[in-house]
Formats: sequence, structure tokens, C-alpha cells
Amino acid sequence: MKKTVICIVRSMLAVISVVFLFGSAAFAEETETDSAVVAEEAAAETAGEENAGASLKECVFEKTGMTLYLPEDFYETAGMLSVSESGEISYGSSVYELDFVYVAMPKEKYAELTTQADVTEEEIEDYRKRYNTAATVFVCGAGRDFSAVQGLAESNGGYLDSALAEEIGKAGEYTFYYYDAPTDEYEEGLETEYREEFRNRRETLREAFKSGVYGVPANPYADLIGKTVSFETTDIDGNPVKSEELFAKHPVTMVNMWTTWCGYCIAEMEELEAIHERIGDIGCAVVGLLGDGDTPETAELGKSIMEEHGVQFQVLLPFEGMTECFPNQAWPTSFFVDSEGRILAAPIVGAQPDLYEDTIRSLAEGKTSLTGGEGQEGSTESDDEAAAGADEKAAGANPGDVYRVIVNDEDGNSVENAAVQFCSDETCTMAKTDADGIAVFDSPEGSYTVHVLKVPEGYAEDETEYPVPAVFGDVTITLKKE
Repeated sequence: MKKTVICIVRSMLAVISVVFLFGSAAFAEETETDSAVVAEEAAAETAGEENAGASLKECVFEKTGMTLYLPEDFYETAGMLSVSESGEISYGSSVYELDFVYVAMPKEKYAELTTQADVTEEEIEDYRKRYNTAATVFVCGAGRDFSAVQGLAESNGGYLDSALAEEIGKAGEYTFYYYDAPTDEYEEGLETEYREEFRNRRETLREAFKSGVYGVPANPYADLIGKTVSFETTDIDGNPVKSEELFAKHPVTMVNMWTTWCGYCIAEMEELEAIHERIGDIGCAVVGLLGDGDTPETAELGKSIMEEHGVQFQVLLPFEGMTECFPNQAWPTSFFVDSEGRILAAPIVGAQPDLYEDTIRSLAEGKTSLTGGEGQEGSTESDDEAAAGADEKAAGANPGDVYRVIVNDEDGNSVENAAVQFCSDETCTMAKTDADGIAVFDSPEGSYTVHVLKVPEGYAEDETEYPVPAVFGDVTITLKKE
């Protein structure tokens, strides 16, 4: 087994948020991988004789599905060179990003700026002049092209020009694009040492991307969906909080993780409060989690920020095991939890207020079905109409435009009120079977799995993961009696 270096990376959000927080450097650790020999042979074949004979490190970027081969001394620089891998840029976008960032200042100065409590406006301005993206790769999902990236870029300040993008590889339904921004003005403003170093690393990356090995991006939250979280803490006013009691109040609770130093977090506060008020009509809520509120000083600062922006929703303080419950890789990150403390979907990473409410309402519809809807606050006429439509579709044969889960017992009898979960890679929808033992899921054709969450009294639990047909159809589950 070959020894390799796996480059572990941080989130892109800290890079985008440079005015508010200087990002930390990426780091590398040695590990072993069974795929190393295969990947290195592929890289050697595509890189050409010159690179194939060089001493290279294998850097695996799982979130974007890329493997790059870089010189041993690639990170040995006078300036600060780091890498950020955001994974999916925004929830449901199917666009992924990998960035190499260069800051033309000594590493000691960089470290000082990232750790000191107070940063002057002059230091921030100097940092911004010395900061640049050395090279970027975007990965687009099925049925998309670089215009999808351009659209997202425009919403973040329009820093991309799709005409400068170059297709460099494919893997499955994904296409990889290399983007190199014009940097002439930036380079000319640097001292000679940094200018030459930046140009060198930029060219090295260009060649590494062209000879990279490409695969399907990994879903970092695949194991998170369906996980039950449990904790005890206090809120920002000092009130004790138990997660079981907190989440039991609402069919869906959005937990928004933020910090006092995160400008993007603070900028969306007022919209979060507005969303919290609007989703009260379906019994849902927004809850904040102040990630740096572990000292009296930061907790007090967080409280003043809330008051300034009119925040009335509950905000929790950090607790032991916080990152195990909510493994955020950037600030803000928002998680969606049901009344039993289960995480329902992949989190929304970054400030995405346009996505929050639609996601909550969509998940709440599934949650209402799970609990049967009887006596459930927030049940609306539209919910009842949707249920009636689902029953109509469930009758007889599959109408051909839905997925159905059919639950029977060992004698072939229909099992009513079995709670089933219908999951994609990113989110889960839940429903109960009707009198015919059928639960209907009006989702687009794609890749899904089904789990039985709860069985009626008298039946044995079923922990099997059932595959779903790639096209609309039925999944039949047989429950055993106790």
C-alpha cells in the first residue's frame, strides 16, 4: 500500500468573508489509501513525461471529487498559500468549488492578523490588496454548464467571467471547469519576491488541474441525515435548554449557527427574524446557536447584536459536543431538525435567506404527514388538499408520475400508519401509510432510498435500507409481526 499525502481543506466561506474574518491555512496529514496507486498512474499518464518523473504529492479533494498532484515544496512559500474547498456552493445548486488562495505577506504577519483581537482598517485594506485567488475549479452537476456557476457568482458580487472558464474534465454526470481570473494589476502591485512566487504557483496549478484525476463529488452530509441530536445548554438569557423539549415544540426547527465576528451572519439577522415570524403559521421556528458565545464577553456582545437587529427568536450558547451534533464547516450554517431531534436534510451553508423558508415549509409538509396531522398546529387547507390528492393517486395502479411505498405484513395484509422516510442524497421526506398500506412521494425521478422509521404496534422494527427504482414506480416492504 502506497503512502500518500491527503490535503485536508477548510470551507470557502471564510475566504469569501475576508472583510469579516481572515481564513486559516489549510493543512496536510499523511494517510493511506487503496486508490493511491490507481490515481497516481492515471495522473502520470495525463501529466506527461516531465510531471510523471517529478516528486509529487497526491492531494485528494473529496468534496469536489478531484485528485491533484503537486510538487513536494508547493506550500513552501514566502507568502501565505492556502486552499479552500467549499463543496456545494449553495444548497441544491449542484455546483461545487475548489479554490487556491495566495496572500502576498509573510506567514508570520498572516498568523498575527488571523489571531489578534483588533484589526485596523489599514490592515484590512493592505490584506485585501495582497489577497488573490491563484486558481479555481468549479464542478457542475448533471444538466448544467458554466452558466450555472456564473449565475451564482453574480449573486455574490459578479466576480466571475464565464468566458474565461475552461472545461478540463468529466466524471459521471459532472463537468469540471478551470477558472483563472485576470491578475495583471494585482501582480504588478506586489514586491518582486511575491510576484514571482504567485506567478509560479499559479502556473503549477494550471498544469496540475489539467492533469488531475476526476471523480464524483462526495456528499459530506450523507451520514448526517436522519441522525438524532441530543444536548443540554442554556440560551443567551441564561435559561436552561434541553434539546428534546426544544425540538418537540415544532415540526421543523431551523438551527442557525452564527458568531459575533461573522459579518454575513449578522447581515441576515433581520431576515431570519422575519422568517421566524412567518413560519409560525405552520408551527415551525428559527433557533440561533451562537458559536463563539462561550465567554461572558462574547455572549453579551451577541445579545447586543440581537437587540440591535430586533431578534426575538431564541439563541442558544455553545455546549459540549456541539460540533458532533451540528458539524458546520463555515459560518453561518443552518440545520433542519424535526420534533424528535432528527436532522432532516443537508444543511444550508452560508447566508442563504432566500432558501430558508421554502426549505422549512417543504420539510414541514413531510413532518405533518409523519405525525398524522391530527391536532397538529399549522395544518392548512392546502395541506388537506395535498393529502386528498395523494390518496387519489394512491388508489389502484401507480399513475406513473409518483413514487409509492407499499407496506404489507407477512400475510399480505396492508399495514396502516407505518412511518416511512424517502431520502435523496440531500434531504428526506416522511409520510405515513394509508389504509391501503401506501405512502405517496411526489418527487422528481432520481436516486432515492427508503427507510421504515416507525412501525405500528405489533410489528417488529425494520432497519433495512430499500433501494428505489430510477424511474417512477413502487417499493414494497414486508413487515414481520412480533
